[in-house]
Amino acid sequence: MFDQQIQENIFSLSKFVYYLCIHTGHFNSEFLYKVKDSGPGNLEVITPFKGEGVNSYSIMMGGEIANSFTTLYEGEYFLKALFLSGLASVLIRNGFIAKYKELLAKEVDNLDDIIQNDLRGLDSDLILDNMKTPLVAIVSSLDNDIVPIRYNKHKYWGVDESKELVRCSEIGPSDYQINIDTELENYLLTKMDKDILIEISGYDDISLEKAKIIQLYRSFQKLTEKLGINIKNIPLYFSLSPINTFSKLDSSNSFFEVLRALYTLDNRNLQRKLSRRHEPWIISWKCSKCGNSSKSVLYSKLLGDGKTKIKCRSKKVDFVNESGESITKSGCGHEVNIQIPKDKEGIRNFLIEKKATCNFTVKFLSNVLKDYYINPICLVAGDIGI
Repeated sequence: MFDQQIQENIFSLSKFVYYLCIHTGHFNSEFLYKVKDSGPGNLEVITPFKGEGVNSYSIMMGGEIANSFTTLYEGEYFLKALFLSGLASVLIRNGFIAKYKELLAKEVDNLDDIIQNDLRGLDSDLILDNMKTPLVAIVSSLDNDIVPIRYNKHKYWGVDESKELVRCSEIGPSDYQINIDTELENYLLTKMDKDILIEISGYDDISLEKAKIIQLYRSFQKLTEKLGINIKNIPLYFSLSPINTFSKLDSSNSFFEVLRALYTLDNRNLQRKLSRRHEPWIISWKCSKCGNSSKSVLYSKLLGDGKTKIKCRSKKVDFVNESGESITKSGCGHEVNIQIPKDKEGIRNFLIEKKATCNFTVKFLSNVLKDYYINPICLVAGDIGI
């Protein structure tokens, strides 16, 4: 079943195994969310206990909130993450990782070759069995600093017009109403999708963030059932970040030190390389006048005097979905220059007070910091995901 996938991705998989061997990070479950499954129509999004998880390993995958109404690419990411988790579990349970660590200590020259030969010899049924009870957690990372209108799919979630340019982290139970119209049903939704959305609409008092978590969980559950896997046996978690994450981190966390160091004129070139933008932004927050939170509308720039300019641009911005449908919005033109604190505690307090966000490059860079709340082995992307 998996022979071809292993052969086609042998180089990436061997690197994945190598990182399993040298991993020294950690997994703090209390920063995450998971679904408590008590049966049909009885799901609850909860915060896990501190210290939950059998080890420090985790695999991260992408996900969207209001930007994605169906779960096509998230389902692909999840299956790839589940395969990697099952593969890693085989290697952990059968002593391969312990063997590789011993070889690393001896500084053998051909460890890559040894790993690749072992991978080619793995039995597909053994991998599938370990996918049923994997040891490595899967974390779906959901960006909650985006606005519902970003990919012009907000109408499917029935987001109130007054909330179209508010961050997903602020969309409460009364701010949206799932809308399954005939046109959508004909070209986008399967019966399975529709049934899941109907179930979600029956839950009271859940935010848009939690509605998306439930939708992903149910969708992934349908996929695992096809493989004879009970999703309740998979250590599946969800991350809602970066909004609200800052308040959970102590001011001594090195994330704030990195943010402070990056946010200087001296490091402008480094910012440009990381973001691939000539005028990169690091910190942004919603317009204090109209409340617009769209990163496509807001303009953030570090000025020569050390202050930060935030401008809610009046320039028209088009938000387009895959069908070519577009909607145009613009900001109010308000701008303000603010001095951002230079010490770690000051930056942390500022981020919390302003409900500010940071550039995605900083967000993903933070995952390699040893005192951050999670250090995943890899991020699953469009290919095998290493």
